[in-house]
Amino acid sequence: MKTGMYQLIVAMLLAIPLIAVSQVKDKQKEPADAYTETKTGGGDGFVTGSSSSLTTREAKIEGTLGNLYLGSSWPEGIIILRDGSHIKGRNFRYDIYADQMQMTDGKDTMAIARPEELSSLSFDGHTFIYQPFECSGLVKEGFFEVLVSGKTDLLLKRAVTFHLKGEEDDSKDKYYVSDCYFLKKGTDPAFKVLCSKKSALEGLCEHRDEIDAYIKKTGKKVKTVDDLKDLVNYYNSLE
Repeated sequence: MKTGMYQLIVAMLLAIPLIAVSQVKDKQKEPADAYTETKTGGGDGFVTGSSSSLTTREAKIEGTLGNLYLGSSWPEGIIILRDGSHIKGRNFRYDIYADQMQMTDGKDTMAIARPEELSSLSFDGHTFIYQPFECSGLVKEGFFEVLVSGKTDLLLKRAVTFHLKGEEDDSKDKYYVSDCYFLKKGTDPAFKVLCSKKSALEGLCEHRDEIDAYIKKTGKKVKTVDDLKDLVNYYNSLE
């Protein structure tokens, strides 16, 4: 009985076939009439454009030219469900554009249909969670890579900030990808944090004095993600 229920859960979790993934992607890739600035900022969402708009606005594009997929070679991974059960023997990749986890068994490609059922998904040295987060005054949900795990998590959100469609048959689409960092405390939605002392002190305000003293003692400028990792690890040691 337990085996049958487990198989049912897996089937429901992995219910979207490749054709549905393609339809979602085709809808997203409809080009804009002209270059469109992203309104959300910080790498949340994407913009589309033509090669002419890229030529004139390239210096203002946020993010760096990158791969649409993390795990494009389909590394093997493991899913841990919220009930503690595991799903192994599948291969995964993360579609940054669609904010979607995709999986293959070597024959078919599917998307994770119910990501809210995941506790975590790990492959190729990366661990992801599906998490509510605050964005432009709204609460959304999406996949984050866990950089620091503890009472407060430091999370990485990747997003496509510019999509340049190929204009010829042999011209591939190009994607500019931006990294944003978030803090997750308890069951509250994650919120954005910048690589700066001011933002870090605001986000870790429960131990503001200790954090401020730590920054002064270590001389860290909080300008890189490694600085943020060290800071969050130290903050968690105070909890």
